[in-house]
Amino acid sequence: MFEWIRCYLMTRFAEKKKKAERYEGSVLPKSKKRLDVIVIRAMEWQAKWTGDLKFEVHHKNKMIMERFVVDLMAGRCSYRFWVLCGMPCPHAYCANLEKDDNPEDYCSNYYSKAAYLATYGQSISPINGENMWPNIQCDTIIPPIFRVKPGRPRMVRIREPDENRTQTKYKRTRTSVTYSNCGQYGHNRRLCPNPIMTGIGCSF
Repeated sequence: MFEWIRCYLMTRFAEKKKKAERYEGSVLPKSKKRLDVIVIRAMEWQAKWTGDLKFEVHHKNKMIMERFVVDLMAGRCSYRFWVLCGMPCPHAYCANLEKDDNPEDYCSNYYSKAAYLATYGQSISPINGENMWPNIQCDTIIPPIFRVKPGRPRMVRIREPDENRTQTKYKRTRTSVTYSNCGQYGHNRRLCPNPIMTGIGCSF
């Protein structure tokens, strides 16, 4: 199992590093696709410059009364998508269009090619087979000695403090008792109010 994991990670790191070196963009492909969707949604919004690098963004549809504040200097939007995901939201991208900046520059470094190469840049060294391993003189590792504990062996496992201790005990469901002499429910021979009859049923 561990050998399979080692081989899998060794080949995975090499393939990821090779793909990252061939990629020419600054933002990773999956992040680029997500950014393209944000660009389309940003066309529905309009930004108004309020000074410095702050903008007030509102929807082009006058029936939608939503408004958001975008601060490009601080990298924040009141919609909070930018802070949570590290990628400009449609409102922030709309403000970027007013400033004529590249929205990829406002993405977090985690989506960059440099961060991807830093993750998969290290390689796992290959190793020889077990037949080529050097012989080492050491004591043989043996399992511990099994000792039978005194007393009667426990038949039920030790349960947790918050675990139901009676979940393995089944109680008999309440059933109505029928006396065969009189055929009535709710009593037995000792509590039967009718005299014992030799035939089936009771006489009234």
